[in-house]
Amino acid sequence: MINKQVLRKLKKDYFEYILSWVDRKKLLKSKAKFTVSWDADGDRVFFKDEKNKKVPAYFITALLAEIIQQKYPKAKIAHDSRLVWAIRETVKRTCICKAGWSNFLNFIRKNRILFGGETSGHYYFASSASKLVLNDGLIPVLLIAEKIAKTGKSLAELIRPYQAQYFISPEINFKEKIDLKKLEKNYLGAKISHLDGLSIEYPDYRFNLRPSQTENLWRLNIEARDKNLLQAKKLELLKIL
Repeated sequence: MINKQVLRKLKKDYFEYILSWVDRKKLLKSKAKFTVSWDADGDRVFFKDEKNKKVPAYFITALLAEIIQQKYPKAKIAHDSRLVWAIRETVKRTCICKAGWSNFLNFIRKNRILFGGETSGHYYFASSASKLVLNDGLIPVLLIAEKIAKTGKSLAELIRPYQAQYFISPEINFKEKIDLKKLEKNYLGAKISHLDGLSIEYPDYRFNLRPSQTENLWRLNIEARDKNLLQAKKLELLKIL
């Protein structure tokens, strides 16, 4: 996927892109375009921009989806139902998959998906010639570094169009069990999905509430077209829940 000439340039000029988490002073002094951090087994990766600000995995997935479809226009893209607009409205041929590592691996193999991303920081890459699917934390770094090398833009500049259109809240967790059927009755007329918990969608905002697969928690994600609307809907949901 990586052009050889670009890769040589990355090795020569952009090695400092691929750094572990650093403090703000060290980052600014290094002039790195972004920094990355992996989880313990390296299958999840998290990004910060050149100003040491965290970049949501949601926007990284949208950016990677755009990069992949520029390389492979017919590629199908998979994403989870927690946050969707930035991906669905940026690229074509998108599919929604229930969150979770095993769900994504099976879904990608079954539906011939080339790339998949989750808001948890998992990214999946499939071979078009076989059923091999990699849940890999290094390929996203190389693809984004290549994009920066080609465009001359920083990570913050690449992400800015998404941040200007899609406003999201940090994931909110609840310990109490939630009655999804009762909650659903508050949103008559909405577009509703039960693929993964409950997704409620209106033209100007949407949310997903789902039980965690790893902890005894319920996880809420909200996105809106407007920052003020996001805050209003967040407060509304917190009162209901």
